[in-house]
Amino acid sequence: TPDVDFALAVLDDAARRWPIDRSKIFVSGYSYGSAMAWRFACAAGSRINTVLAISGTIPDQSESCEAPVNFRHVHGTRDTVMDYPFGAQGEVEGAVALWLRQNRCEDTADSLESWQAVKILSFQRHRWENCASGKSIILDVHERGHFIPRFWIERQLNELL
Repeated sequence: TPDVDFALAVLDDAARRWPIDRSKIFVSGYSYGSAMAWRFACAAGSRINTVLAISGTIPDQSESCEAPVNFRHVHGTRDTVMDYPFGAQGEVEGAVALWLRQNRCEDTADSLESWQAVKILSFQRHRWENCASGKSIILDVHERGHFIPRFWIERQLNELL
């Protein structure tokens, strides 16, 4: 698609101008920007290392993508702008179903832990680190609405870098 081609051309142009480590390309977005990051990673996955998706997804979790990627997603179960994409049986893993399948991960998370960013916001972290693709998926779920959680990006970048 033209938008994916354009974004890849921007990456190529930047790499000609600056020393970019192409093995560490991260894509991120919030809300519909997150849906765009999903689409971009799906179309250009072999050129992407990690997606950081915030409060947004794509409606068709059944499509197949070019290549597996590391995937980190945060979403509130009370989001009324981009509803939380629960699975068919109400499972929270529905939010990352496409990437679980693409990365050939087990149905059940390898671990589940709680963590807190600020006093009024806690997360349930679902972690799949033993995917057959060698990539990992982290899903942080909170019980609030549509926003960028404070300190979430910072934590992801600290863990990734």
